[in-house]
Amino acid sequence: MLSLFLSAGQNAAAFLINFFLMLYLLFFILRDGEDMYRQVFRAVPLPTNQKQLLFKKFADVSIATLKGTFIVGLVQGALGGLIFAVLGINGAVFWGAVMAMVSVLPAVGTALIWVPAAVILIVGGAWIKGLILLAFGTFVISMSDNVLRPMVVGRQTKMPDYLVLFSTLGGLSLASAASSWDLWSPRCFWRFGNSLRKTIPKNDRRRTPVRLGLRPESSVEGAIPANPQ
Repeated sequence: MLSLFLSAGQNAAAFLINFFLMLYLLFFILRDGEDMYRQVFRAVPLPTNQKQLLFKKFADVSIATLKGTFIVGLVQGALGGLIFAVLGINGAVFWGAVMAMVSVLPAVGTALIWVPAAVILIVGGAWIKGLILLAFGTFVISMSDNVLRPMVVGRQTKMPDYLVLFSTLGGLSLASAASSWDLWSPRCFWRFGNSLRKTIPKNDRRRTPVRLGLRPESSVEGAIPANPQ
């Protein structure tokens, strides 16, 4: 139990640090995002039409990942609040909202709330309710992430559900519990590589030159598309 609270505290601290870093970078992205986008677009050593498809696909993946995180958080918070209300725990709506917010924390997520609640119930003598809460949290609340996220993200990105699931698990194992923003997990790089493979035609994969720096074409400047939304 002590190690669980220690891990939760470390994850919470890492989440707060990364959250403020995200806000700091977000300021510059909102201010200089268009220029950053154009510079990155020029630097990618691919033909212009392939870069347009690639950047659009990457934007779709990012939006789908954020949407999936939002939907999963709402569902897990609703399930947590429901089981709290059924078991007669006070403040079910409040704790459901808290579980929806902490669902973005990797490794622990909503277990940061329902595990201590189950322990308190068991220690207080209501061990049946505590066991019910542990079982519901383990097999329903936690597993809903593995069921809903592949469906939401895979449907919008047109990727197989199993690939989204395994890349999510791989991202957690590689990024460790210190990663607090799902958008930057390594599974995005899986999708980036998959998008790159799909955007390059089969007959051009070996012939497409890979060069660093700017392309010497005068039409590249006018071919840069608007920042995909």
